[in-house]
Amino acid sequence: MKVALNVPDLISALHVCSIVPPKIDAPTGKGYLFSVKGNKCYLYSRDAQRVMRTDFPVITEDATTPVEEGSFIYPEQYVGVWEELKEGTISLEAWKDEKESNFVKYDSSKGQKGQHSTVDPRLMQTCDKDLEGAKEERTFPIGLLRRAIEKARTFVAKPNDSTVADERFKTIRMFDGKVPESVTVEREQALLVAANGHVFAGDGRSAFYFYCDSFKDKGFSLHANHIPFLVNYLAKCGDGAVTIKDGEKYSFAIDDKDRSFGWLRMVKTHERFNYYRLDSDAWVFTVPRATFMSAITCVRKDMESRRKKVRLEFDRERSALCIRAKEMGEASESFPVIVKAQKVPEDGNLVFQADIDRLSTLVQEAETNEIEVRFTTAKDAKGRPFGYLRTIETFYMSSEGKVVIGSDTAKPEGAHKCTVTRFTPSMD
Repeated sequence: MKVALNVPDLISALHVCSIVPPKIDAPTGKGYLFSVKGNKCYLYSRDAQRVMRTDFPVITEDATTPVEEGSFIYPEQYVGVWEELKEGTISLEAWKDEKESNFVKYDSSKGQKGQHSTVDPRLMQTCDKDLEGAKEERTFPIGLLRRAIEKARTFVAKPNDSTVADERFKTIRMFDGKVPESVTVEREQALLVAANGHVFAGDGRSAFYFYCDSFKDKGFSLHANHIPFLVNYLAKCGDGAVTIKDGEKYSFAIDDKDRSFGWLRMVKTHERFNYYRLDSDAWVFTVPRATFMSAITCVRKDMESRRKKVRLEFDRERSALCIRAKEMGEASESFPVIVKAQKVPEDGNLVFQADIDRLSTLVQEAETNEIEVRFTTAKDAKGRPFGYLRTIETFYMSSEGKVVIGSDTAKPEGAHKCTVTRFTPSMD
């Protein structure tokens, strides 16, 4: 078979398809599947867990001349030469010799030519059948979804972390408010309903919550293995909307140009949702993020790298938070961070033991100039201290994923109100 293509269309399709590096072996390396149907060329790339599909028009002599249909696999290691061509047209041809060996060649309008051996295209399955049968469509603003996933990924356990046995901690889940039949406890049912619109991630200790009205009734799950691929795909999609729907084997993300990224559907993800009531926090402060982050950084750089435990204390007289580290004769104390006290008990002192690296993550990734820092400290039945710290910030984000200035009384046009909570327990 033979097909003629515009070089810019071919290069653009390869840029998107390369999100999933092909794992189908040809004699000369990995390969992309080309499939010509009607007046379109479909380009596929896949590995053991993911698949990518895009399409672009073929060149036809006229509207009445039928296009020769067929498929072939082109070796990945040789497609880079087409980047140098930049423009013009190219013809691709695939055939078998008398020994049933497969070959492909190209001939460009600039005179550049090449020929390579390959494998039978039947060795690579397309995702067409699963994609055509996919259902339960949910549509998202591309930039908003990408930013939510990027923020959540910090709180997901690494996919190859053997110390984390529970696969749920290696996933992100967006809750849609639905309650499975397996959940029969009334309180747990109520929490799942309240979870609607939340993106949640947790590694067993720290946790992350991203709430947005635009995410309500649109649940899906994503394993850590697929996060970088989906984020890369969404980045290359640009602006606009993306639709996610579920096939028999794969979940698919499809943009406005019908470019499709698919990943194997998950078996295990977060089945429960819990968010401590705000009135359970005993200490609440409005904290200048940059100043607090500077204090954390100063103490971290003044500690041995293997040390992590620090103590946060509140100075009532100066209305300031201070970070202290002391261990094995080494000590460091931060400058006071002046805060606005929203809620402070009439008596008692705030002393909170924290992991400084986790604390740094909670503060560093915030978007707003001021964040709400909330503490709960208590003792269990055996008198042992425990507690947790969480930061909360609310901001407006555009559909393109950019934070914009706004408020409830002056909401920016087309922007989405987002509330992000980051949570970590004490080290007591």
